[in-house]
Amino acid sequence: MKVIFTDKDLEDGSLLPCLAVAPGGLVAMEIEERRITQKEFAKKINVHPVYLNRVLNGKLPITFEMAKKIEDALGINAETLVKMQKQYEEDRKLIKEREDRRKNITLESLYDELQEIKKILLERKVAL
Repeated sequence: MKVIFTDKDLEDGSLLPCLAVAPGGLVAMEIEERRITQKEFAKKINVHPVYLNRVLNGKLPITFEMAKKIEDALGINAETLVKMQKQYEEDRKLIKEREDRRKNITLESLYDELQEIKKILLERKVAL
């Protein structure tokens, strides 16, 4: 049994994202384009540089409080950043669920193939 995977894995047939993009990446590109270091930007918005780095790399979420600080410093709308964060989290969840389903399908297929092999081997043994 061959399984063909598509990105139309939702029940309604809608497409799943192949990649989740953290909104912190957008902020990182913006501060880089403005030639501001992360350390300088962290100081400007009054957060610890390690915390900022983790947000920019998608390891920590952009909270509304953090989004407001970014908006005040860069002019990127805080509500947009929070919505992007929510979408990022939803995309990650959907991608993980799809990967889990694919693993289960693959294991089920492997089990079916092993059962077929077992059947063939038993038949051959009986035939000998």
